Amino acid sequence: MQAKEIPVLLKPAYFTHIWGGELLKKHMNKNYTHDNVGESWEISAHPKGNSIIASGEFKGTEFGEYYTKILGNKQEYPLLIKLIGPKSDLSVQVHPNDSYAKKHENAFGKKEAWYILSTPPTGRIVAGINCTKEEFSDSIKRNTIRNTLEYIECQKGDVFAIDPGMVHALLKDVIVYEVQQNSDITYRIYDWNRIDQETHKPRQLHVDKALDVILFDKKCKAVKSDDSDYQVLINNELFSLIKIVFDGSYNNADNQGGAYTLIEGNAQVESNGNLLFKLTKGDSFYAPIGNNFKISGKGELLKSIEK
Repeated sequence: MQAKEIPVLLKPAYFTHIWGGELLKKHMNKNYTHDNVGESWEISAHPKGNSIIASGEFKGTEFGEYYTKILGNKQEYPLLIKLIGPKSDLSVQVHPNDSYAKKHENAFGKKEAWYILSTPPTGRIVAGINCTKEEFSDSIKRNTIRNTLEYIECQKGDVFAIDPGMVHALLKDVIVYEVQQNSDITYRIYDWNRIDQETHKPRQLHVDKALDVILFDKKCKAVKSDDSDYQVLINNELFSLIKIVFDGSYNNADNQGGAYTLIEGNAQVESNGNLLFKLTKGDSFYAPIGNNFKISGKGELLKSIEK
């Protein structure tokens, strides 16, 4: 078996935000020293932040280089896997589709999905709006936008498909796993009247572009995960998101590689009887081939498969 066929453990890239803090450290075992970390880019080939191979022969290699030069893929890794932990509300925002993003940003659009990892008893997200374009535009000018937002209660295990054109916001203390297109294009609409402590100014908004791309009838409904051993949560033209529950050992039933993140428990990954690496809650790895490894232990995994 060639070394490039073996699963690899990933070291994430961390990002600080005005809304970040200690949640990923406390709840997902992340190891960072910076204040206000809000995002952990677990499996990323984005030029803004590559994750790093942390096991095996290619240890120290950027994931983007590994995916193209070592694995021989002609295209860059099309997904971006994140853990997000907000100590305060994220901005109200929207993402463009591929067509608009390529024309205006020379980039891909951003289709994504959230799996709720942890939430307070009153946890909510924003997903959708309840008015027309004219009413929404007027609410932005009058600073009454909060009244136009659709607030959805959420709990651990809920899954939300956040498509381009949907107004959305992740709110305080709701920790999520996010799978998305490999894009960082976000149009901010409203930022809760915050002042950035470093610049002493409000953060930049992108209202005109946002109004171009918002789909005003776009609604969102939670998909409920269950206790089954294998559950397909999201399956669209860009990616599949699957939840795997295991106790003892797990052999890859779908025979596909992909991006794995351990969201509960402890485990180890073996190949041909050899230990490759151990996993604790919050760890992620990438498997280029689906039928050459075994996971042992007890826990829950989220698996994202690129298409």
